[in-house]
Amino acid sequence: MKGCYIKLHNNIKRVFHKNLQTENLDKNLEKSVIHSRYMGFSESIIVPKDETLTIAGFPQNGFSEKIGTHPDFIDDSLLPKTQYICSIFLDIKGSTRLALKYDLETVQKIKNAVLSTGIEIIRYFGGHIHRLQGDAIFAFTGHSKLLKSDAIIQAINAASVIQYMNQNILKEYFENVLGVSSLKIRIGIDFGDDNEVLWSKYGIGDINEVTVTSLHADLSSKLQNKASANCIMVGENVFSYLQLPDDLLSDIYIKGNSEEKDYYIMKYKSFNYKMKNFDWSKYLERIAHFESHEGDFQIKCYYLSENEGWIPYYSEKALEKDTDIVYQIEASQSLLHKINSVEWTVSNSGIEASEEEELDYVVPKEAFTDEDNDDFRCKRHTAFNGLHYMICKIKSEGNITKNKYFSLYVNDNNLSRSYLKKSELE
Repeated sequence: MKGCYIKLHNNIKRVFHKNLQTENLDKNLEKSVIHSRYMGFSESIIVPKDETLTIAGFPQNGFSEKIGTHPDFIDDSLLPKTQYICSIFLDIKGSTRLALKYDLETVQKIKNAVLSTGIEIIRYFGGHIHRLQGDAIFAFTGHSKLLKSDAIIQAINAASVIQYMNQNILKEYFENVLGVSSLKIRIGIDFGDDNEVLWSKYGIGDINEVTVTSLHADLSSKLQNKASANCIMVGENVFSYLQLPDDLLSDIYIKGNSEEKDYYIMKYKSFNYKMKNFDWSKYLERIAHFESHEGDFQIKCYYLSENEGWIPYYSEKALEKDTDIVYQIEASQSLLHKINSVEWTVSNSGIEASEEEELDYVVPKEAFTDEDNDDFRCKRHTAFNGLHYMICKIKSEGNITKNKYFSLYVNDNNLSRSYLKKSELE
């Protein structure tokens, strides 16, 4: 995957270097036999302290600057209060082995650099860090002014990029530089609607915190525990609310039993709550702006805003139904001149598209004007809840065929709420 995401890889690596430099790890490692390997990994890069994270075209969406109380509930006179939230529980396994090889100060610096980079990624996508628990991060996405669909999308994007970082950057550092096994990061994500999340204060006097009482916040931790190494487990509300495609979701098997599937994270009387493994790698591959090959075709998408005109779309949020969108092939003129033919295929997901029998179809030629064909663009209109793909098949000189994906979320909050699994009191 690294070859496909050069800019993403280099930027996250630089931010990780910045955090290593902040910890002054050079001083700890300079007398070690691994110092030369460390310098090889870092390529002697000196990263400015103000180096900021940019992630493959995603707009930065910072919301929270401090750990602890969610910004919506700083004024505790508002409490208790019900309000939705998407919970992320991330656990890092394998860091304890560092203590068998390095002194405690070095171990602390390495662990803090890893956690700091993970925190930066979560915050980049709009997340709030609620608590650090040893080698674990408990975080939220969502707030009073954010659509519920977008909160879940933020969580999925942040978790996917963190797993990418571990697989492609941390793995190299731990194995080739530190000489230990790579970390195993497991992530659980779940969503609780307004009436299923209570914000309140726990504790006494000055020993207290504002936190959530919610089955779904608790389940994010349990989902993390069910996840395999470097995997993401999502609760039923997550994949149902967004109507995620089936090919991004898979069942897991009961531990110790390679034949019996484990469908439920919670099974209690009439409340049978499903879980799925989320394929973060395939998900990232289908987000067009993660690609960064120089001299290659790029698929861009723009949506029409009544007030702002045509706005670039980056799979960072859901569009409303009945939104005009246009997909366009962008490249150098010399590359565009080599195109012989283009075929646009819509791949929809979700209950609505299935009921209308419009899951997969090739956009007919009569849908294009001469100007559309000349500019290599495809005009569409959002219609169904779900995560949908536009697949662009480009045939160019030399009998070269390329399939380019673009991922687009569409959400109708009222309809999505009807998909949520509700728990009922006995």
